[in-house]
Formats: sequence, structure tokens, C-alpha cells
Amino acid sequence: MTIDKARVKERLVQETKDYLMLFVYLAAFLGSFTIYKRLVLQEHHLSYYHYGYSLIEAAILAKVILLGDWLGLGRARPRGPLILAVLRQTFLCSLLVMCPGTGVFTRLGDTSSYESRSV
Repeated sequence: MTIDKARVKERLVQETKDYLMLFVYLAAFLGSFTIYKRLVLQEHHLSYYHYGYSLIEAAILAKVILLGDWLGLGRARPRGPLILAVLRQTFLCSLLVMCPGTGVFTRLGDTSSYESRSV
């Protein structure tokens, strides 16, 4: 069995483009929540400058989305009532997203990182 190097390179380039496109989209989306959180906390004289967490979360979620696409989640033909197929897909995608991102979500919920500053 021979490996076609041109095909492997083409696939690597395509997957890298897909990953970067998802990463940029998710980073902008999650970064907007981080900016909003900073602005709300700033009104209460609290500082919040943890923009790196949203970038790490975007990187993890982009890879998880590509993994779900590679596993074929969402491509199965529904058997039976449509509501059961929708619930099954929702459950599988939720598990796929929750498992690797749990550590990031737990760290993002840490409230000890808020620093009060004097006015």
C-alpha cells in the first residue's frame, strides 16, 4: 500500500484551512463575550483581563468540531421519528463538546481571578 504524498499534502492543507477558519470564528465569538464580561465588571470596579482563555477555548472547540465532522456526527439518516434523531444528535454533540472542554470551562468559572481595585 503506497501513500500518495500529494493527496496527503492536499488534505493537510485543507484541514488546516478548516481549522483556522473555525478558530478565527470561535475566537471572535468567544472574545466578544470576554470583552462584554470585562465591560460589565469594569462598572463594578473589577478588572478582568483573561483574553487568553477565550483563545484556548476557541482552539479546543475548533478541534472538537473537526473531530465531530471526521466521526460523521450529523450525517446519519434519521430512523424513526424525527424528534428522536434530533435528540440523539444533540446528546452526541453535547458529549463531544463537554468532555474536552470541561477543564477550560471550569477554569473560566473561577471567580478568584477577579481583582478589586480602589477608586
